[in-house]
Amino acid sequence: MLTQLVWERWKQKRDQKLWVFGTLMSLRGFNITPDFVKALNFIDVVFYRQQKVRSKWEKLLTHLSSDAHKTENLTPQTLERTRDLIAELVEMAKSLGFGCDYTHIKEKAYYPVALSSADNEMLR
Repeated sequence: MLTQLVWERWKQKRDQKLWVFGTLMSLRGFNITPDFVKALNFIDVVFYRQQKVRSKWEKLLTHLSSDAHKTENLTPQTLERTRDLIAELVEMAKSLGFGCDYTHIKEKAYYPVALSSADNEMLR
């Protein structure tokens, strides 16, 4: 009985981590969606014992909260830095036992041009 409870608790924690990681990876091509933001803010909760993950999240949060990331100040360099910092969240993949790396996370996201145009119109 105790073993069952321990297993269920471990599985619940892992499922939460998988949700955060899966959400961030699936939306990394368009990272301003509410689910992406929710997953980012959940990092401290579900990865609270993984200091490397939390450290990468803190760097990303600092960048996202900076003046450079305000709408009127956005530059291609700022957006590229954002992509770099999101890719550094590869620490999550490592903690979950996945074999992807920084380059894969940064460069291997699909985001169709038609969707980009629609999203840009929605943001105006």
